[in-house]
Amino acid sequence: AGKLDARGFAGLLAGMGLAWCWDGHDLMGLWTTFNARTYIQPQLHKAVGLEGLLDSRHMRLRDWLVFRPGQLALTSVLRDNTGQRAFHVQPMPSLGFPSDHAIVAATLRHARPLHALSRSLSARRTSTPNL
Repeated sequence: AGKLDARGFAGLLAGMGLAWCWDGHDLMGLWTTFNARTYIQPQLHKAVGLEGLLDSRHMRLRDWLVFRPGQLALTSVLRDNTGQRAFHVQPMPSLGFPSDHAIVAATLRHARPLHALSRSLSARRTSTPNL
């Protein structure tokens, strides 16, 4: 399939019947990785000058939480590039955050009530012979 941008990846997931944490967000405005480096960081071949540091070409949405919508439902999602549940538009890694990928944290809940899940599991146990 080649490389996909965020919208292309979301379309692929939708075609597979999957849900993702960024549904309903502006996918082209979100980013979780920062590829540009300053001249004092490793990977000098990725170094850019100050004027190009916050160019959107260096920021990509690469981190997704994917789940089956019939099993789980998203309650909340956040990006964190500080380690303190906050996200700042700044180069990554930094002295305070050593990764070039942001933390993606989400709260998920069961899509079906737990009593319905336990009935479903009980029915499977009784209908499946022991091997």
